[in-house]
Amino acid sequence: MSSKRTNPNFESLYSNLANTWWQHQVLRDRRPEYRALVESWESVERARDAMHGWWTGRSSEIR
Repeated sequence: MSSKRTNPNFESLYSNLANTWWQHQVLRDRRPEYRALVESWESVERARDAMHGWWTGRSSEIR
């Protein structure tokens, strides 16, 4: 038995990921509503991170 095992699915998974990322880039450039969706999601994440930082700062003050 060979100790070196390779996963044949790994390469196809990797290429699928690359294709998905590329399609995401193309969609973001070509479709204004998709771009707006991505930007609003990114702003939601930024707001969540800011809120989390504010809340952890507050909770350390309270203690």
